[in-house]
Amino acid sequence: MSKKKSFGQCLLTGETNKLVDCHIIPKALTFINRSGEKIYQTTTGRGFSKKWNSWYDRSIVTRKGEDILASIDGSAINILRRERLVRSGWKNDPPRFLPYGNAKFGSRVRFFNIPDVADLHRFLVSVAWRAAVSNLPDMSEVQLSDDVVEKLKDCTLNHSRSSYAQFPTILIQFYGDMHDHNFTPLVLTREVELNPDHVSPPYVRLYFDGLVAQMYLDSIPPERMGEVTIKETGNFAAICKPYSGSFQEYNFYESIKLSFKNSGIPPERYV
Repeated sequence: MSKKKSFGQCLLTGETNKLVDCHIIPKALTFINRSGEKIYQTTTGRGFSKKWNSWYDRSIVTRKGEDILASIDGSAINILRRERLVRSGWKNDPPRFLPYGNAKFGSRVRFFNIPDVADLHRFLVSVAWRAAVSNLPDMSEVQLSDDVVEKLKDCTLNHSRSSYAQFPTILIQFYGDMHDHNFTPLVLTREVELNPDHVSPPYVRLYFDGLVAQMYLDSIPPERMGEVTIKETGNFAAICKPYSGSFQEYNFYESIKLSFKNSGIPPERYV
């Protein structure tokens, strides 16, 4: 993107000042090439593009707004690594994944008691907000109503007890060997028995460093979603699945195939 300095309104604070770079997902939670070379990014039918860093947008916040987001990010990154929810926190010592449900599918579970859980949930809300307001083509999958975007912003600035019910969130952690990669946020729907009407609510799907957060966009009391929803008490469970055969792995390969579709490269060289 252009490094030309520009002034505009901060979408987070409302102030008008010089706009600065805003990472959609913090750099600390994204994969970069440690050898110093550019990383590959998938495209639609144009092979791979190359870039030095993860996704950032200079149309979202001023320095004041970025400082708020940086503070939110810092607190959450500490939690994610401390609780070993992301792989950068494992340090060659993977957490224990307890058997759960049908062993045939490799389902596991981890239980948490996180006293500063508000910092974690606030961070996830803020990432969903950043993706929703971003002008980057890579964030085009996150199309939300103005009302939802405003609620996400309010929760980012003023996280409260009601935020958990407003944006109920489930964590899914992968275990086993997996590809080092980044993945853009998505908006999906899934059949989940959240109430007697069996609604299928939309959710924002966030991925970073071996962890998926599913943030539902309907206001639902967390207790109605069971133990796997992040709660104000900090007591909740994360679903754990093998990366092999997962939706995440499927999308990894499909993204590669889509990059080469109509590009003139033979299908046998897609992956």
